[in-house]
Amino acid sequence: LKKSDWIVHPELPYSAAGAAELPELPERYIVLLPGSRWESKRFPAEIFGSIVEKLKEYMPEVRFVAAGSRAEYEIAQSIGADVINLAGRTSVAALFELLRRSRAVIGNDSGPLHAAAALNKKVFGFYGPTVPGLTGPFGTNCSVITAGAECAGCLKRKCSRRDVLCHKLDTAATAEMIAAKLMEV
Repeated sequence: LKKSDWIVHPELPYSAAGAAELPELPERYIVLLPGSRWESKRFPAEIFGSIVEKLKEYMPEVRFVAAGSRAEYEIAQSIGADVINLAGRTSVAALFELLRRSRAVIGNDSGPLHAAAALNKKVFGFYGPTVPGLTGPFGTNCSVITAGAECAGCLKRKCSRRDVLCHKLDTAATAEMIAAKLMEV
């Protein structure tokens, strides 16, 4: 059996309290998760910003909401002015409701990314120093995005290279792939 054959997506209960915490949000939005505990797993905010700008060309009706911890507020803020920044402003229950209501989730290898996969959302995860075959995200709605660097999967929490090869994504190709998957019927 492949891992995807035994993935179970639990029916996580709706949280009225979590939903009540959320501000009024656009009907169609994509959640951005620019943070992660490991420095090496945090793709630059510029990558997210570039992908957002390109996705707006494909899907002008979709808005973007950044989420994460208080420590990730500044990272989320630097993605761009058009992004609704809820980083550090939600409880865990509200974060789950934010993810549940989203059209899709784009983010670094992190706990919230795996929560989105558990909610069976369309997930686009950026992977560099970790091995997606071992750590997920798992499920038929999950896409792993890598730069294809020779050092990928090094499992180092901090990169000793100045150019951090595993963060060198082709943002135009990434946005095109994400848009194509989101527009599939």
